[in-house]
Amino acid sequence: MGKIALCNINCIDIEKASYAFNQTIEIEGEFITDVYDTKAHLPNECEVQYDYGGCWAIPGLVDMHLHITMSHCMSEPDYYVTPNEIVEIAYENLRGLRRVGVTVCRDMGSYAHSAEWIKYILRNESSLPYILTCGDVITYPKGHMYEFGREIENVKDVDMAIDLNSNLKADFIKVASDPLDNEAKHRVPNPAFNTDMLQHIAEYGKKKKMFMACHTYPSKTGVMRALHGGARTIEHAVPFDDDMGRKRYPKTFYVPTFSTALDVCGMSKLEQFNVVKDNNVWDLVKDIMSKNPVYFNEVPDSIDEWFQILINMLPDAIKTGQLLCIGSDAGCKGTDFSTVLREIFLMCVLGATNQQALTYATVNPYKALGYNTRGKIVKGNIADIVILNKNPLKDISTLLKNEAVICKGQLISK
Repeated sequence: MGKIALCNINCIDIEKASYAFNQTIEIEGEFITDVYDTKAHLPNECEVQYDYGGCWAIPGLVDMHLHITMSHCMSEPDYYVTPNEIVEIAYENLRGLRRVGVTVCRDMGSYAHSAEWIKYILRNESSLPYILTCGDVITYPKGHMYEFGREIENVKDVDMAIDLNSNLKADFIKVASDPLDNEAKHRVPNPAFNTDMLQHIAEYGKKKKMFMACHTYPSKTGVMRALHGGARTIEHAVPFDDDMGRKRYPKTFYVPTFSTALDVCGMSKLEQFNVVKDNNVWDLVKDIMSKNPVYFNEVPDSIDEWFQILINMLPDAIKTGQLLCIGSDAGCKGTDFSTVLREIFLMCVLGATNQQALTYATVNPYKALGYNTRGKIVKGNIADIVILNKNPLKDISTLLKNEAVICKGQLISK
């Protein structure tokens, strides 16, 4: 498709909570080539024009934590499937993400190397969400996700693992490290990486132009190690106090992935804590909740502890303006690829305004990833846009049914 014009759209700047009414957005290739008042003049030599009659446009959503080549329906024996099946899984997952408005996603570890070669295979699929991948997870011996990662015991191992991931064209490094990780318990010495090792990983990764994301829960010690070690993002965790917050670490972002904890622990567990701030949005969450929880009555100790930390800490993190990002952990058993919407709603349930929740899904992720050409509907940016019937700053439920998604300049109508 050539140059297109989207007319009579109200554009929202999420960061400023401001509006530009009745705009025309011109798109050519991947980029927004112009944005102006629809009444000002006719579109400039556009091949196709679409009149959206007062719909609302926001930047494409970002899912900061998922596993693109896994399926939420898989059981352990299914993890090792054929390459063709893995490609089909990735296609299905990416289409699922796009349907709910996700235009950028961050793969946090999948089958060995698979995210990298799927990224290569999909390089010409211009209408699917953009994938950033971590390559093979860096973990300790028999640590978290060791089946899909590289087990590290010393600095030499670290450098070799990062070199290999760099050669695979990975975009960042994921490190699994927490002193209270269930998979680390009952082993002596405790295999979690110390601060010096994490700092080395971060520094060596920086030389390869890859930042560090650190999987850590459910301990304050683990989060503090990740902060001191130089993590850009901390997965499955939230600040425990001001020392860990944006005052001391203004460039560190937190990805709580609360939804997957809820999938494991169940709705009734959250209701016990009396933390629901918005009952209307809570009803939305219940309507789209996974119907088949994974662990039923067998909730692992580490997940239960992590869940309680999230419940206790997330409301304060929201209230004090910490740098949170939306991540679904889709691909984990029980958590599907539309869960990013539920994660947004859950932030509102715990006290976030609609603007804050959308900031966690757009503004903050783009800042964390260092993108300057995404996250705002302005001339020169990549055309990642979600078109909605209502203003989501007033009615967050409108995210459930978008009118269209523009992904890398390609219009996907409903």
